[in-house]
Amino acid sequence: MSFIKENIFIILGVSLPLLLIGLLTLFQAASKIDTAPPEHRAAYIVNNQAYGMRLVTNIDSETKHLKISATVLKNIVDSGGIRGTTLYIYKKESGLQTYILDTSNISEENKGKEVIIPLPEEIKNLKFISNTTSPDGYKFEHSVYRSSNLMTEIFGYNRHKRKDAVIKNGIKVFLPNTSRWPQTKFVGWIEK
Repeated sequence: MSFIKENIFIILGVSLPLLLIGLLTLFQAASKIDTAPPEHRAAYIVNNQAYGMRLVTNIDSETKHLKISATVLKNIVDSGGIRGTTLYIYKKESGLQTYILDTSNISEENKGKEVIIPLPEEIKNLKFISNTTSPDGYKFEHSVYRSSNLMTEIFGYNRHKRKDAVIKNGIKVFLPNTSRWPQTKFVGWIEK
């Protein structure tokens, strides 16, 4: 007991900041409790600027159908050739759907021209929302730090692992098969 009386300021100096960090962590966790998971599926393309071509996605304002086109920017042979570009559709509850886009119609003869990339049958009739923010409030963000909590925010530590994610009220739903490289192009949200 005499130790506590003699060192009360040291004990308070150590315990009060720890108590404050604990309370802030509790409040941060409490704000995430009432956030529902995303209602819409996110659609994104990986490798959208790789191998000498630039992909452009367009969602028709009337039909809300997706159109993907590519422009060859440089010599395909020098840049490693055209390789499959992948379209992903993801919702945490239903999992990841993967579609390899057919880029076989892109060649040297099309250099500088826009070439339409055919969509898989399952994608053609889907209706898309082109905003980066879904109707239920989730927003797509590039390169979100993978491990982030109050302690890493205070002391500035991160593992330099970045992934693309959809975020709402601090809830991060990381998108599979994304990282800093290759680049990810967000297409939009799929209507229910």
